[in-house]
Order: sequence, then C-alpha cells, then structure tokens
Amino acid sequence: MNISELKKCIHYEVIGCKRPFSWRKAIVRAIKHRRSRYLFWWRIAKYLFDKGGYRRKIAGKIERFILDKYNVTVPLTVNIGKGFDISYLNGVVIGHKVTIGENCSIKPGVTIGLRGEFNDMDIVIGNNVTIGCNATILGGKVHIGNNVKIGAHALVLHDIPDDSTFITKFHSEIIYNSSHT
Repeated sequence: MNISELKKCIHYEVIGCKRPFSWRKAIVRAIKHRRSRYLFWWRIAKYLFDKGGYRRKIAGKIERFILDKYNVTVPLTVNIGKGFDISYLNGVVIGHKVTIGENCSIKPGVTIGLRGEFNDMDIVIGNNVTIGCNATILGGKVHIGNNVKIGAHALVLHDIPDDSTFITKFHSEIIYNSSHT
C-alpha cells in the first residue's frame, strides 16, 4: 500500500467519499466516531506494515492496541480494498490469508478463516460483498464472487459465483418430552 492508496481508503472509510480529503478531517472524524477510529488506525498500521523494516514493529503495536480496544481481529497480512465497512465493532475475526475486495460490508460476529489442513491457500472475497451477522467462511481455496450477499448465520465452505445470495437453511423442530401431552 502506498500513500495515495492509504489516502483513498481513509477518504472512503473515515471521511466519506462525498467530502474532500484532508488529514485534519480524517483525524477529527476518527476522534469523534469509534468505527472510523478503528478503520483509521488499522489503515495506518497496514500502511506501516507494508513499508517494512522498523515500521513493522510500530504497526504491530498499533495492531495489538486496536485488537485489545475494539475486539476485532484483522491481521495486517490481510489485503482489503477501499470502502471496507464493519457495521459494529464486535467479535469479527478474519484469518491471515484473506483478500477482501472493494466496498465489502461485514456485520458483527463474522468469522473468515482457514481450516487446519488448508493453511497454504487463500480466501478471496470479491467487490461489493455483504456478509451477514455471525456468518462463517471457512475452507481452503474459497472464492466469493462480486456482488454477493451472504445471509446471517451462513456457513460457507465452497465458492460462491458472482451476483448471487448465499444462505444456510436450518430446519427447526420441537420434540416433546414423553411427559408432555
């Protein structure tokens, strides 16, 4: 990530794309809004991490701080396009070999990661993807296409094509005890 990409991401995610960019506006918005503060510091840490050298140590400290403060685990090895949105900072966990496209929206409780035997493969999430509350994306080489909606409590273990909606159907049943008549 270079400085122009960093500015673009902060512009979209922290300030809002309809307003002109300035570092002052970004900092003020980050101070006032918790979600914007998280995204601001994660983007700064990602920028420093990608630059390498001694900056990685600083990035690691920022990453640990925001993990402790916001209860969101997004490693700095994750590549995320501009327009990333975490609706509520609560219990989101993303594994270290994940690539997320532009304008992706993640709801609370989402887990995106790899199963044990697939540690050498990546999960790729396309552009304009919405992932519902408590959805789980697990697997090896999982590719989620563009313009996809993943429903709440969905369990994704395989590829999802472009322009589709994915849900997991649950079957509910009430079983009465023998003493109930």
